[in-house]
Amino acid sequence: MSLEQSLFSVRTLFWDYAMEIRNAEFSRVEKIFRKIEDKYLLETHLWDVLFRLEAGTYHRDNVIDLVNNTLEKLKTFSINLDDFTSNVSKSGTYKITIQNNEIIFELIAFLVSLRSMLDPLTKCISSYLKGKKFYSISDLNKYLEKEYLQKGTPLPFNIFTVIYQHWIDWVKNLRDYRDDLVHKLTISSSAEYEAVVTPIIQNGKETSKKIEILTNFYIPKNPIFNFIFEGLDQETPFGKTTSISEIKNEDGKIMYRDFSLEKKIDESQMIEIKSFVNFYYEKALFFVTQIITSLRKINFTYLTLE
Repeated sequence: MSLEQSLFSVRTLFWDYAMEIRNAEFSRVEKIFRKIEDKYLLETHLWDVLFRLEAGTYHRDNVIDLVNNTLEKLKTFSINLDDFTSNVSKSGTYKITIQNNEIIFELIAFLVSLRSMLDPLTKCISSYLKGKKFYSISDLNKYLEKEYLQKGTPLPFNIFTVIYQHWIDWVKNLRDYRDDLVHKLTISSSAEYEAVVTPIIQNGKETSKKIEILTNFYIPKNPIFNFIFEGLDQETPFGKTTSISEIKNEDGKIMYRDFSLEKKIDESQMIEIKSFVNFYYEKALFFVTQIITSLRKINFTYLTLE
């Protein structure tokens, strides 16, 4: 299922859940609705979740469009060898580095949208809790760690296991990344186009070869001190790997020599921006689907925490 299809499924899930809220019975004992305002409040939180998820969708799409459009412009560069080589030298290098801060602006907006979605989702969950109320996902997970996990006690109810698993898997990282970009750090991202003209030998005769390499936009997997306030002066993360291959005849004359160039990235430290936003977006869709599905199964019955 594509991410677009997944979002459509989430919208359908939300609408079905909203209809169940509106048709639910009132109760003063084990059910969560005592008065009509309780229904209004839960449905308000529900649509707030969807609104912020759709905002995240908008900014995720903008990130991908900006990256694709910028890279497409770089691909249009066609360098004439004579523009930067001469009869004396048949080698040369032409490199263009592009930084598009609009991509980072949209990345921050994407992270803010997904982060802000988590708190109304927590409020939806909190509507089912008797005697306990949580207004942020951070506070809920702190409570689960302190009252259950640190004591070696299993988490009560499957929905809290789901919440904590997602917290460890990606939610905490998203929260920290968003907080760092909003409050502490400035980062940039760049893509490179490089054309290298180098002498090679084919059939014993010297000629020239042009190598064109396009590298993508990357960001640090985890913002760290090294990226603070470097802004437009931030060094490009790309490294080079070169290799030369030769074939000689029986007399030792070089009949074939080729040169290759590859741009590499330290994937332990950096991640391509499109992969980054798609990873967190897919996780958010799955998380929301699991939580709303779990809430529907509870059938508006109170959950009691110790």
